[in-house]
Amino acid sequence: MKASWSWTGVLVLGWTSAVAAQPTARLALTWSGPPGCPTTENVQARIDALLGGDASASSVADVRASGQVERVESGYRLLLSMGVGSTPSSRVIEARTCDELAGAAAIAIALLARSTLSGASASSAGDSTPTSAPTADGREAPPSPPAPQPERPAPAERAEAHGQSGATRARFVLDAPIGVVGWGSLPSPELGLAAAVGIRWRALRASVRGELWQPQTNQVLGFATRFTSRSARAEACLVQDFHGLELGPCLGAAVQRLAGAGIGSRVFMATTGTAVWVSGALGVFASLPTPGFEHLRFFSDATVLVSPVRPRFVIDQLGPVHEPSLAAPRVDLGCEWIF
Repeated sequence: MKASWSWTGVLVLGWTSAVAAQPTARLALTWSGPPGCPTTENVQARIDALLGGDASASSVADVRASGQVERVESGYRLLLSMGVGSTPSSRVIEARTCDELAGAAAIAIALLARSTLSGASASSAGDSTPTSAPTADGREAPPSPPAPQPERPAPAERAEAHGQSGATRARFVLDAPIGVVGWGSLPSPELGLAAAVGIRWRALRASVRGELWQPQTNQVLGFATRFTSRSARAEACLVQDFHGLELGPCLGAAVQRLAGAGIGSRVFMATTGTAVWVSGALGVFASLPTPGFEHLRFFSDATVLVSPVRPRFVIDQLGPVHEPSLAAPRVDLGCEWIF
C-alpha cells in the first residue's frame, strides 16, 4: 500500500511540472501607416483576440513582427516582416482599405505565433514527459496520443484574407462639386460650376464632365452683346502616387457651345448667333487624401484647350465683337468621391 501511494505522488508531481513548463508565445509588434489607418494597439488587439490572449507585446519576444503601410494607386500596400529566432520572412500585401490590411496582417501573425506555440508545446512535452509511465500496480501505461495541430487555411482563403482579390478592380468616381476658372472662351475671365463621373483602374483615371459658365455682357462702341456658354469635356489621366500625393498628365477633348445675343436699342436690332466647336485638351491632374475620409480626395486639374478652328461673332456694319482664343486655360478645384 505504501508503494502504490509513492508512485501516485510521483505521477502527480510530474504532471504538475509539465503543465507549469507549458510555453507561451510572446510577440513584439511594430506598426506604422498613413493617418486614418489602424494603429499598433488595434492590430495587437486583433492578434490577441485570435490567439486568445497568448501574445504579449510587453514581454521578451519569441515572435517579431513589423508592418509598414503606404498608399498606392490601387489602394494600400503592406510590407509585413515576421521572424522567429534567426529565421525572418517578409511578404507584400495589397488591399483596397487599410482595415483589410490590418485584418490580413493579424491573421498571418497569429498563424505564425500559434504554430510557434504548438511546436514549443510539443517539444516541451516530449522532453519532460516519458513515453510510458508505470501505473500503481507496476505495469506500463500506453503513451498519450499527440495533440491535434491547428488547421491552416487554404491558399485561396489566405489570399482572400489578405485582400488580394480586390486590389486591382476598377472603381467608380464622382467629382462634385467642381469650381472652374477659365480664360479665352468668353470676352472676360469666366467662372463656372461642373460635375463629372468616371472610373479608376490601376494608374488610369478617366472621366466625363459637364460645365456651366456664368453669362457675360460685352460692350463694343456702345453696343452690348450677352454671351452664354456651355461645355463638356472627356479626359484620361495617368497618375502616380508620391507618398499620398497623386500626380500625372492628362489628355482629352472638349466640346464648347457659345451663344451671343445682341441687346436691342432704337438704332440696333437684336440678333442671336450660336456656335459649337471642338477643342483638344492637355493638362496635369493632382489630388490629395482627406484625413479621416478614406473615399474622399481633393483634386486640382490644370488644362489648356487648344482650338485651331473657332467661331467669330460679328455685328452687322460694326465688325467682329468676339472670337475665342486659340489656347484657353482652365483650372478646376473639386472633391473626388471614390467608390
